[in-house]
Amino acid sequence: MRFKQIAIVLVVLLFPSLLYVIFSTGKHHIDKVQYFGPVTDSVLYQVPEAKFLNYTGDSITTTDFENDILVYNFFCLECSDSSARNVLLVKAINERFFDKKDIKYISINLTPSVWSKATVTEYIRPFNTDKKQWYFVNGDSNYLADFAHNGLLINSEYDSVGVAFKPGMATIVIVDKDQHIRGFLDGNQYVDQSAIIDVIKRIRLEEYQKNAKRREDQFERKRE
Repeated sequence: MRFKQIAIVLVVLLFPSLLYVIFSTGKHHIDKVQYFGPVTDSVLYQVPEAKFLNYTGDSITTTDFENDILVYNFFCLECSDSSARNVLLVKAINERFFDKKDIKYISINLTPSVWSKATVTEYIRPFNTDKKQWYFVNGDSNYLADFAHNGLLINSEYDSVGVAFKPGMATIVIVDKDQHIRGFLDGNQYVDQSAIIDVIKRIRLEEYQKNAKRREDQFERKRE
């Protein structure tokens, strides 16, 4: 009995170390998350900087989120159920990663003319959002359309959802910490929830492995 108790304690103590070794060394049978966008001179596409306004009138710049994974989606204050389904799916993702502060959610308004602090406050009230993690933003309609099409590559050859920029647009775009697009997913399909979670988890695992390798290299240099 005592041997069994000792064995359990050892397993509990050694598990974190074993997990670190598994994640930071060797080859893993995990499919790498795809990169989207044109490749120029072997350089991967990066989403350009964008500026928005939140519903309190403050300016938000995507450079404020340089160390974050970004989940972009689109919402409409006076649209059909399809827009609401999109936001509800993002809420489910947000709840799944509620404790991961390096994931931020940027919901872009599809109808800039319908926008006021009171209207947006009422719209987001049921979602009980963390204001430092989930941002509902607005801007000039031409600017937002340009960013969606030419920045996030919405409705391009890379966008598997392929719904034009209009009320109820379904695409959810996942961007990693290096501003590379890593996923286009359908926000109107609840079945895509697991796919979105999977993409985010694998991006985070890539980041973990990269940081582990960096620490390992630093340790080797110190030893030398």
